[in-house]
Amino acid sequence: MGEILIIGTTPIAIETINTLKEMQLNIDAIDVIDTENIGIEINRANEKVKIIDLDVALKKNYTLVVEMAGASKAKDLVPKFLERGNKVVLLAASLLADEKYFEEITRIAKLSGGKIIVPFGAIPGLDIISALSPLQNLDVEIEIRRPPEVLAKVLKEAGFEPDAAEVPVVLYEGSALEELKRIKNGINTIMAAVLAAGRDIKLKIVADSQVEGSKYKVKISSPIANVRIEAIYEVLGKDPTVSKIFVYSVIRVIKAILEDQTVIVF
Repeated sequence: MGEILIIGTTPIAIETINTLKEMQLNIDAIDVIDTENIGIEINRANEKVKIIDLDVALKKNYTLVVEMAGASKAKDLVPKFLERGNKVVLLAASLLADEKYFEEITRIAKLSGGKIIVPFGAIPGLDIISALSPLQNLDVEIEIRRPPEVLAKVLKEAGFEPDAAEVPVVLYEGSALEELKRIKNGINTIMAAVLAAGRDIKLKIVADSQVEGSKYKVKISSPIANVRIEAIYEVLGKDPTVSKIFVYSVIRVIKAILEDQTVIVF
């Protein structure tokens, strides 16, 4: 049993709250900071949910704090909860690509006893990447393919109109860390792969009209293991940049913390 705080009322936050209700986890209460001002909609999602103000939340101690507000809002909010020694699940993991911010929040966490938890998200094979991270010769390449309409903003920046992108268009190819610094939303899950590898990785983003949902290809190369993984995910209807698997990745963390599991598959 425990009490959790969800920072944010974004589509993934609503989906997570609804899924938590369906799974009937042992949660005493779910406090929510309503960043999107949706009010009554969130209250209807789960009877254990209560919308509270930031000032009230900062006076409480939670079993777990889950950030789902997006990078711009999370940047200032996450340190406040770490200062109180909370375990914080950080979805806006792209923030950690900023070395100064990374150093600051890890410093706060060490002083307070707090923890920063980055969920696997949609990247398959993170357990393998993490296991191989001590090796000097490790290369990780990740390709993300999404429909042009989902990548409309990035396409326009590259000089393409979404409707005209009938053939696959490579929008980015290079350092994952550099792209994470540039794009603060939409590819947060890539930061989990960077952290798991303990180094920068290669990233390719492709707008592909033949893709439904979100498609990932992961290539892991090392002296002792070579792995190729492909995954296709359904996405959230209200936010097609987010794969539904991300919701279950977050719930995996919530379950592990709340249930204080004795046997852990890590």
